[in-house]
Amino acid sequence: MGLQLHPAKSLDIRQWHVTSTDTFQRPMSPFESFFDPALGWSVWASINVGAIPNSSNTSEDFINRVRLAWIRALYEQPQLASVYDFTSTTCSYTRTTDQNLSSWLEETFTVLEFESQNPRTAVVCRKKPILCINPITRQLLFRGPHYYIDGIGINTLLADIVSYIAAPVATIFKDEFLNLGPIFELAADVQAPNAKDIWMAANLTGKFLTSQPSVGIPCSDGNLPDVLQQHGASGLRLSAIQSQALVTACRARALTVTHAVQTAMIQATAELNPESNVAQYYSGLHIANWRARVKLDYQRHRCALYCGAFPIVIADPSSKDFSELSKEVKEEYVGTSNDRSLEKVHALWWAELVAVTTAAGPPPPSTASTPVMSSLGIVEKHLPKVVQGIEIKDFCFGNDVNGPLVILYVWNWEGRVSIHSSWDRRYYQEREAASFLKKVWEILAGALGLEVSI
Repeated sequence: MGLQLHPAKSLDIRQWHVTSTDTFQRPMSPFESFFDPALGWSVWASINVGAIPNSSNTSEDFINRVRLAWIRALYEQPQLASVYDFTSTTCSYTRTTDQNLSSWLEETFTVLEFESQNPRTAVVCRKKPILCINPITRQLLFRGPHYYIDGIGINTLLADIVSYIAAPVATIFKDEFLNLGPIFELAADVQAPNAKDIWMAANLTGKFLTSQPSVGIPCSDGNLPDVLQQHGASGLRLSAIQSQALVTACRARALTVTHAVQTAMIQATAELNPESNVAQYYSGLHIANWRARVKLDYQRHRCALYCGAFPIVIADPSSKDFSELSKEVKEEYVGTSNDRSLEKVHALWWAELVAVTTAAGPPPPSTASTPVMSSLGIVEKHLPKVVQGIEIKDFCFGNDVNGPLVILYVWNWEGRVSIHSSWDRRYYQEREAASFLKKVWEILAGALGLEVSI
């Protein structure tokens, strides 16, 4: 590949700097840069909320409470109101005033009028985070570009918003800039990389970029005119009994549910598209959240990308049974999660990947997708089922995907495991995504001795 990696400039990317009166700025990290709006990476999470104690619980009261809660969220997490400039790779925040708060609310707070309207499909992702509610169904959805927030951050933010709904207060903006959280980067608190580390980053980048087979479910040539319907999402939710059986079966094999589903996904790509070169190797990203690795004060910030990612390349997956493949997947996951030396090259490898991806432009149409997977874990750890007397129900999570890519998510909510997929409707039809999920579950259930029917 001839990749030439050089140490990143010594910038304290955790620190905001005053650039003018009431304006603060910091450089973007390579990980943020990867989620350029051109790639269309945005994340969303939705919940339904129950009755509010000591409230009339009318639609009008609900709207007012949520509006006050959203304003409070903008104060407590001012990065929600930050502006990203991908040309100069900077992020800026200007102190909120009554005037710019009004304009910001017009762009980021949406109330639906009819019961039939679903926040998931009623609004598209913009270049700013948005809170959309249906006061009739009491559904609440947060959607925003991925460079604003990670998956755990969304869940904890939703919990915050529900707590603000329970106890609404008027927010006076005065010192909200003190709440600006640092951006997290694995390389921020470690030594500068040496020549060996730089070589490792180049090797990782080359390994990933040269191991991108066309795998997964076949693409369709489609072009829906309605952009609201471009992003698809569907999933399977196991019963409580099935979920417990899945967890027990995984533990008996020293696997996590993430390891097992990732293995089934790799095998499903080969079975659904046997003519692709997935028989030679599977390549994907191991995306993990490393909040626990940073200082406690940093961990509390909702709006920051506390994520890291390194390539997973599995050779000859079609020649291995579930047991062999799952063992190798686990080794890849555990290895990258525990290898602290990788922290020194994380920013470098992402910076190079951003540069190569940007230079290559949008991916060309292909005959099949490259599916990748991420795991949210047990959602209740960050989004309790009850917050200040308000019950939270029907949690769901997804990603607005652009291009021939399928993202699989796994989480546990209310004791039930969900396996969801997100895809671009221009490339896949509903039946194709459904077939993919069905195949993943059939392989998983068959390998672990579980009941196949859902």
